[in-house]
Amino acid sequence: MPLNSAIFKGTAPNARLEQAAVGPPPIKAAPPADDVEAVRRIQRALVALGHPLPKSFPNGPNKEPDGKYGEEVFQAVLAFQRQAFTSSSDQDGRCGKTTLTTMDAVLVGAAAPLAPIDNSSIIAEAKKRSRASAGVVLRRMSAFEAAIDAANQLDGAGKAGALTTLRKTFARDIAIIADKLRTSKDPLSKEFRSTLASVRQLVQNNINATSSIIDEGTVGRCDASQNNPPEVPFAATTRVAPDPRVSVCTPFFAENDDMQRDVITHEFFHLLGVGHAKNLNSTADALDDANTLAQVVAYMHDRKRTRDSSGFDQPRVVYPSP
Repeated sequence: MPLNSAIFKGTAPNARLEQAAVGPPPIKAAPPADDVEAVRRIQRALVALGHPLPKSFPNGPNKEPDGKYGEEVFQAVLAFQRQAFTSSSDQDGRCGKTTLTTMDAVLVGAAAPLAPIDNSSIIAEAKKRSRASAGVVLRRMSAFEAAIDAANQLDGAGKAGALTTLRKTFARDIAIIADKLRTSKDPLSKEFRSTLASVRQLVQNNINATSSIIDEGTVGRCDASQNNPPEVPFAATTRVAPDPRVSVCTPFFAENDDMQRDVITHEFFHLLGVGHAKNLNSTADALDDANTLAQVVAYMHDRKRTRDSSGFDQPRVVYPSP
């Protein structure tokens, strides 16, 4: 059955879009890149269905989209599918027959409008998951410190055996801390112990920090003109402002659950005065970078994670799992 909405039909039907609405293969995230015009129509449809795509419309929402099925489009499709379908098998971030025909039906009014996305619930859930993950990591860091202290009380063969146990029990944590925080790989070294103590205290302070979170869209702290180059951020924090000190912005809502969680953790490090380090050349640099600290928490909590929650950055070394 052909697509009937004005957005999908355009001035003339798009062969690739019409084909995907009938059967496989679906239109999906690159690589390889799919038909540019088909992706542009999907991007316009997503915006019309209430899923903003600020990165995909670099010249503004009323201008031409970029036609790239990247992470932002993938997450927006996934968000639509979570609204529209109860079965997880239909929630894959791809635009195949079921997704395209459902989008089309909603756009032409042949299907009931989807329930509006409740941004306040998304914020509350992200904050809840952020606080919970930081708590789990704090307890693990504390147990790690206690094991190190116990090993350092030993001598000779006892100490060597304790070190072997440490390297086995906390292999992933050692790799994460040494890599992300630019420190020694020896958990019994003064350098490593000092770094672990510092990051553990920062995580504790992150948990203790308090702020409400406001959705500011593209205004206030989310105004693109406040950044160089101009760009709407995922979130923004003003440490000394009255509550709410944390804002989330339009792009935040198109991200996956883990990214939303980690954005909140990131912003709560800013509440402590942690900044954005331009270059990570030392442990001091890493401990003053909110993104690095948020990813340390993410990697230590998600025991099988191999990429940053944004999906773009890989660790410099392989982190053992779990």
